[in-house]
Amino acid sequence: MSQITEFRDKVMATLRTKVPTLREVEWYDGLFDETDMEEWIVNAPAAYVAAIGVPYNDPHSTGEMNLCLRMVVTVIVEDRIVARDADPQCWDLLERIADVVNMNSFGDPNAAPANIPTLKRLRDPELRRQGVALGVVEWMQGFTLGTSRSEAHEYPHHPDTGKRFDKIPDNLFIGESTVRRGNLVRDDRVDLSPPDPASPYLGEDAL
Repeated sequence: MSQITEFRDKVMATLRTKVPTLREVEWYDGLFDETDMEEWIVNAPAAYVAAIGVPYNDPHSTGEMNLCLRMVVTVIVEDRIVARDADPQCWDLLERIADVVNMNSFGDPNAAPANIPTLKRLRDPELRRQGVALGVVEWMQGFTLGTSRSEAHEYPHHPDTGKRFDKIPDNLFIGESTVRRGNLVRDDRVDLSPPDPASPYLGEDAL
């Protein structure tokens, strides 16, 4: 799965937990039109998250790519009790989302803490007449993508996926050698396979 879409999903999961008044939190591609808004209004108050890639000039010293993701959360709210009360509701949600976002890496080891977010109310006369308020929270997020060339020399990586091994395979053994001392010949083998749980030699007294 894409690392960027995984990160976007973590942002969405965080908003669902931290801003429970949102009826829906979903992703979109950064573009929307009147048809999209008609569908979004049905689920208001709702938030829609987009990740937009922006090039970063400085490469990482160990070989990974440094990206600067432009993250956008679009919030849509509808009048609830009295006319035009969608406006304060929208500002309240924008402020709460910005507070969650600020300096947050969303539990992703590839993400730097988010830069200070920007809050905007999108003004549209037709939406106002419909009792709908629209706003966005935007921020930049440093993101590291790719494989560390330095780490590749220090740790084994799977040749097909490029992923670092996080545990020793069960059937791994390291090396075989033959020891000769006079007429005595002995084969040595360092085996890291897990021991058989049924073995009578397991336990504190095992040598």
